[in-house]
Amino acid sequence: MEWARLKQAKIKQWVDDKRILPVEPAYLLWASTQHYADFNYQIDLINGHMPLSDRQFEQAVQTVTAVILRGIGLEP
Repeated sequence: MEWARLKQAKIKQWVDDKRILPVEPAYLLWASTQHYADFNYQIDLINGHMPLSDRQFEQAVQTVTAVILRGIGLEP
């Protein structure tokens, strides 16, 4: 929990410093991680009942990163 608290504080500081668009830090962290933890079965299902390959996982990381960065007013 300490990790999450520190990351939330850092994101809040960026918002306060107007380095990024306003965002709720806890929800940003939760939304970007929880889906993959809770819905692994669905991810496997849409991938032909197979776990993501290393390449697919990296594509997912890049996609999520781009979505988050654009959502807070930055370019990937």
